[in-house]
Amino acid sequence: MTVVIFLVNNTPSMLQQSMLNGVRLSYIDLAKRMVESFLKLRETQEDRMQVRYMLLTYDTPPNHVKAGWQEGWEQFDRALKNLQCTGSVSERFALGNAFELIDQERMTVGIDTYGWGRCPSNSMYSFIILITNYRHGPTAIGSSLMLPRSVLTESPLTKEPFRWDQRLFALILGSSRCTPFLLQVCRKTGGWCTSVKHKPSLTYGMAKLMDSLKLELMVNFVHESQKRAENGELYAIELQTTKCAITCCSTTSKGLWPFPESYWPREDQTQLAPRAAHPEVRILSMCFNEPVWPVNVPIDKYEVRECKQPTTGLSVTECGKVWPVEIVPSSKDQREHPFGYLKKESGKIFLYLLPYDYSELNRLLTENCSNLTVKNKHFLYTMKRYINSIPRYYCFHLRKALTGVLEESVLQTVLPPESIAFLNESICNQLGPLHAAAKQRRKNLCIHVWRNQQLASTAVPQQPETVERLHLQTLLQEEKDEFRAHFRRPVVLPTITVRSTPDYRNPYTIERNELLDTFSRMRNAFYYPDTMPALQRNTFSAQNLSSAPQNNAPMLRTIMSSEELVAEVAQYRREHPEKRSTTRRKSNTVQKKAVTIKKFCLSDI
Repeated sequence: MTVVIFLVNNTPSMLQQSMLNGVRLSYIDLAKRMVESFLKLRETQEDRMQVRYMLLTYDTPPNHVKAGWQEGWEQFDRALKNLQCTGSVSERFALGNAFELIDQERMTVGIDTYGWGRCPSNSMYSFIILITNYRHGPTAIGSSLMLPRSVLTESPLTKEPFRWDQRLFALILGSSRCTPFLLQVCRKTGGWCTSVKHKPSLTYGMAKLMDSLKLELMVNFVHESQKRAENGELYAIELQTTKCAITCCSTTSKGLWPFPESYWPREDQTQLAPRAAHPEVRILSMCFNEPVWPVNVPIDKYEVRECKQPTTGLSVTECGKVWPVEIVPSSKDQREHPFGYLKKESGKIFLYLLPYDYSELNRLLTENCSNLTVKNKHFLYTMKRYINSIPRYYCFHLRKALTGVLEESVLQTVLPPESIAFLNESICNQLGPLHAAAKQRRKNLCIHVWRNQQLASTAVPQQPETVERLHLQTLLQEEKDEFRAHFRRPVVLPTITVRSTPDYRNPYTIERNELLDTFSRMRNAFYYPDTMPALQRNTFSAQNLSSAPQNNAPMLRTIMSSEELVAEVAQYRREHPEKRSTTRRKSNTVQKKAVTIKKFCLSDI
């Protein structure tokens, strides 16, 4: 079964707006459209019925699974349309949750045959498609990925969180570069990371994604890169690792022979040693002739594709020879034997998997090809010695491969059924609780996802979210605290402040820090009433109307005629002769000039 997981970033940062074909969309809406476009393109594929689609988000577990192992297409489509920006975890934890979900299923089914070698036929190809935006993070990253480990195991049986049949493809929205952390994880898993800045890059990313969903296994080949002379006859050999993807292309035998473990399991061993996610295979420097088998021994054939790296490729030439390969041992004292060879044909490199130490088995079958029966005691003795020199888990595969080649009596003698089960009780007790815990966690997760689906189907459909409708203060504060060391662009919610119009008649109602602004507004309203905003004019009008007296009180100034005014002035001068001005009155020209100067000075303030 093939698993395709859509890991969509649903944090509040995905509410950023973008333009696509003249339509303004948020990043979360664009991610939904990308998932729908990918599913429409996958409808034309032949293996579409054998793929399980899952939807994961940046929510806290177990709410991060929107469509899991038991949900169908309708539930997946409903969960995708109802996706909201409620995520609050970081990128590392989201990726760790995705890998942990796949590892739980692998432990439940028993795909990772720990202690039995890596079987290419026993694989669950998984593809994680991450759709997110650019997030600032640490630029310096060590060799470890720093992903959260699974809670199922205290001592993990695999050093890395991913496996050799898992890929990570990242699509970064609204940026021209990828984060160093995502770029490193994608390269380690054999995937890639691309940025989506405009529509051509979006089309290119979708097409590249469709071409990258291949059923391949990642293998690290260690080979000699160059030799240089030092001090005359001494040579220093430099080893180089090339990450390659292998694809099964055999028609007769498919995944019969395994990749051996980097250690030899012993009968008195109480705990299995952890192994690397990708097997490391060493290419021997000497080439040999291709072996010819006297009997029909099944051979697995795989096509090798080198991943794009800035280093040199495999040192395999097309000369009719083969290059034996062996597993890189975990200890220096351990000696390994070839389990296959590389051969270049028609410009392509192929990997042939055979029994462990196939050269010795080929020699035994060639010498005794005329008498492969129980009567040949020499053949039985040499076969038992060969079987004792190979790892015990190869007995199961060897018996299955020689079932049609040798007689049943010979197989019962050299490969009895009791020799197949070799793991002791301590190791079985170690793997048993892990299998039961993974099975129980899978059951609880399926129940939780089913309940959430039922609640979502009965809930009232929500409108598209906006920044004003969501209560994002708590989520933004958690995200800000988490990335405080590397937080460069904090997201600030818009705040709407309503200013009350001050009472200009009472200076004590004006704040001290607003005196200059108030004076400027009063000056503009007095000298330039046409440029005054309509809202402010209405405010002033409303103030004047509200402040007008409601009773019929007398005005401060009474209107009188000119004759009454002259008589009143004359009477005032008679009553107060001492206040009569002795200075000469200025002319009208001087008064007008003074008024003009005064007006100019006021407007210049």
